[in-house]
Amino acid sequence: MLVVGIAKLTWRQIEERVQERHPGLAGMHIGVLRILSRRDFTLSELGQRMTVTPSTLVPVVDRLQELGLVSRQKDPNDRRRTPLAVTPDAHALLASLPLHETHARLVDGLRQLGPTRAHTLQSLLLDLLGAMDPEGALMKECAVAAETREPRSQP
Repeated sequence: MLVVGIAKLTWRQIEERVQERHPGLAGMHIGVLRILSRRDFTLSELGQRMTVTPSTLVPVVDRLQELGLVSRQKDPNDRRRTPLAVTPDAHALLASLPLHETHARLVDGLRQLGPTRAHTLQSLLLDLLGAMDPEGALMKECAVAAETREPRSQP
């Protein structure tokens, strides 16, 4: 339950940042855009990825499409598939929401733990992730996301 509490606090901060910069969009919209910015997904695949039902995502995706941030594509190999893709405007919007600001509270909390305790926490969370995702798909995605993030200067 502690990890859920930390996730909720972080999500609340994301919601506040989104509302400051882009009234009318919620954190769910940004979450969908962040996932789709890595690769295209169908609505069903996106729902599985976010652990929500596709019907929950329909109004979110519809709103993003109205705003010109997401487009519904056609799969040339399967007419039944409708992958969702982000637009250049979505990439610009995501770039306007720097991760280091969004996660400042989490980073400060980790600094307060000190290097030894923060390393222990990281090790335990990696063990938990490995137990929950034995194929390592999420671990690989986390590694790719970390590699593609722009390096930040240290204070």
